[in-house]
Formats: sequence, C-alpha cells, structure tokens
Amino acid sequence: MGQKISQALAFMNNAETLDEKVLDACLKEVCTALLQADVNAKLVFGLRTNVKTRAANADKGAGLNKRKIIEKARARTGAATARQVAALRATCSMGSE
Repeated sequence: MGQKISQALAFMNNAETLDEKVLDACLKEVCTALLQADVNAKLVFGLRTNVKTRAANADKGAGLNKRKIIEKARARTGAATARQVAALRATCSMGSE
C-alpha cells in the first residue's frame, strides 16, 4: 500500500501542471490502495472529499506555485489527517509481519 501511495504522490509531484485531471488520477490511486488495504470505505470517501475541497479552495490563490498549494493543503488538513496516516501505517506494518 505504501509504495502505491508513494508512486501516486510522486506522479502528482512530477506533473508539469497540477490540474483537476492530475489530482483525480492521484486520488484514484491513493483511494484504491487504501481500499485494497481494507481501510474503511467511509474514511476513504471522506479523505477524497476533503482533498478535493481543499484543492478547490487552493485554486483561489492562482498565483501560488504547485508546491505551495500542496503544502497549504497539507497544513489545513491538521492533526486529524496525521493521526489517520499514523493509524494506517500501524495497520500496514501489523499486516506485513
């Protein structure tokens, strides 16, 4: 799961432009990896909705570069997302043992 998510994020990071098509492709890969790892579908849907909402809000700052938009969206997701990621990592590491 971690490798698929890393690949999806690398694809997004290497894209020339960060548009809706690139974001949708990245989210599709990330959500697929999470669902394959048996993450609750409600959580995956919530994550997808949250990212899309934050990306739409980031469009308001059209003068910002791609990296700043990503950093701003990450900062806004707050500690809840960090806890979710930590829980997912813990779940993944327990499943690989």
